[in-house]
Amino acid sequence: MKQFSFISIILSPVYSQSMKKPYHKLAMAILGIALYSCNQTEETTNTPLAPFTIYQPVVADTALEFTYVADISAQKHIELKPKVSGFVLNYYVDEGQQVRQNQLILRLNNEEFEQHLLKAKANMKGADAELQAKCLAFEKTEELFDRKIVSETEFAVAKAEKDAAVAQLALTETEVRNALLSLSYTEIRAPFDGFINKLNFKAGSLVSENDVLTTVSKTDYIYVYFSVSEKEFLELSKNDEIYNTPVSLILADGSKYPYEGTVETVEGTIDRVTGSISFRAIFPNKDFILKHGGSGRVSIPRSLENAFLIAQKSTFEIQDKVFVFTVDQAGVVHQKAVEIDKRLPKLYSLKSGLAPSERVLFEGVQLIKAGDTIPVQQGKLFDLIQR
Repeated sequence: MKQFSFISIILSPVYSQSMKKPYHKLAMAILGIALYSCNQTEETTNTPLAPFTIYQPVVADTALEFTYVADISAQKHIELKPKVSGFVLNYYVDEGQQVRQNQLILRLNNEEFEQHLLKAKANMKGADAELQAKCLAFEKTEELFDRKIVSETEFAVAKAEKDAAVAQLALTETEVRNALLSLSYTEIRAPFDGFINKLNFKAGSLVSENDVLTTVSKTDYIYVYFSVSEKEFLELSKNDEIYNTPVSLILADGSKYPYEGTVETVEGTIDRVTGSISFRAIFPNKDFILKHGGSGRVSIPRSLENAFLIAQKSTFEIQDKVFVFTVDQAGVVHQKAVEIDKRLPKLYSLKSGLAPSERVLFEGVQLIKAGDTIPVQQGKLFDLIQR
């Protein structure tokens, strides 16, 4: 009532003259407000605390998923470069088009190579005619040699000339094959079934051996690369678990890819800088939704046996350590440090710090401190986290 006494002293001069002045009504109103405020303060101070909800940790087998940032890559993805320089005559496909193996993609100007081929063929015909003539001459010389008409030297010369003609024909045949091969380089064809990507040069452009004309991607199946920590790798490698567990792919828009994949290979070394190791998973791409160069997240399911579970809401941190409040049978609050093993949706799996019989405060850790005595009501962990 000290607040009321102070206000009374201030208002007393006004009230003493209120019988003759009209201000007495105002003074009485202020006095009433002060009395009401005083009563409300006393009532608030005496209001009991609402019960805090507690629960006991749960030990159970559960499942969780680990997610990793992933890069999407085509099963095959190559650059197409010309083997000869020339002008682009024409494209026979468009960007994004699906092509079949050996399908013509573009052609370079080939007049020079056609001329080389014609010349090589002409040389081959001349060499063939020369060979036939040398063969006839050798046969005649051989006949005369058998009849002792020509000397052995003349016979040897005829045979050498025939052998030289055989070699010359073989040389011209090689020139023809080389000319045909060079001519074939002016036609760029698909090395396998796949999709054509960006066409980097227009018709009429001069290109050389180092220019990338376009790229081709084979995406019937897609490779997804991701990295995991060394610790997680050792856990996943137990009993080859990682190779027997289907993995899921979360796309860039947050949707789940409809087909599951499997882990094919694991890199042979651990990166000393990041402490991680790379995995490669393969996914079917029946609808060709996945594209080379895309991104997403790989999700790997894991099972936890006898996991010691508490609510995430129950924890708070002080200097990089995690704590919870427990409440004993007398309602006294105690602060305990815990060590977290795995993070689940709304739950933590603990390594140590609590016993299954302890009563853990569910929420409201910011309202109390260790040593307080509070009223409590019992709840169940899984019911509480669903609220």
